[in-house]
Amino acid sequence: QVVLEAIRILKAKNPDVPIIGNITGPISTASSVIEPTAFYKSLRKHREEAHAYMTFVTQQLIAFARAQIEAGADVIAISDPSGTGEILGPKLFEEYAVKYLNMLLEGLPEEKLGTIVHICGQMKSVYRQIDMVQSDALSFDSIVPMREARKNLGNRVLMGNVSTYTLEFGTPEKVAELARICRNNGSDIISPACGLGTKSPIGNIQAILRALEEDDK
Repeated sequence: QVVLEAIRILKAKNPDVPIIGNITGPISTASSVIEPTAFYKSLRKHREEAHAYMTFVTQQLIAFARAQIEAGADVIAISDPSGTGEILGPKLFEEYAVKYLNMLLEGLPEEKLGTIVHICGQMKSVYRQIDMVQSDALSFDSIVPMREARKNLGNRVLMGNVSTYTLEFGTPEKVAELARICRNNGSDIISPACGLGTKSPIGNIQAILRALEEDDK
């Protein structure tokens, strides 16, 4: 309820600024509710029960995402840091991460909003699988070379991936340099790689937009 009220407040204060609602992805939610090691083992050893559990979790996430949309969210961003190809491998990534991300996306009112899916970690082993995810945009960690992502994902809308660490601990000049590199290497939406640290200076955040505006002049 706190999240929904925050969305309502933000929407009322400035209706022209898009509100991005945030949902923790199915794998990350599922592995937070029960002990992670037991969860990951069950994906292989108890597939029927694992799929039933993942379906239940995803249904709850759909309900929360739809409530955010009703409160005023214009975009739903789904972040699934525990559902990486590095942890799951290509086969389980497709069987579980792709399947339930798409179930979540298909449960949203498509005509009302945009969708972003963020996956942490390296992507080199699961580019084919991540291309099956039906989101409007794909967002990646700073460890993923954006040029490589563009090569493997063709015309998909790519988002990212200015280092979250640099945004918090670096200089505006370094942030501006990284923003330009992201755009030159194929990112369509320039953004922090994995959100913002709570101590990120406002000047560093503003440096992303400033660098891109300067290049467009």
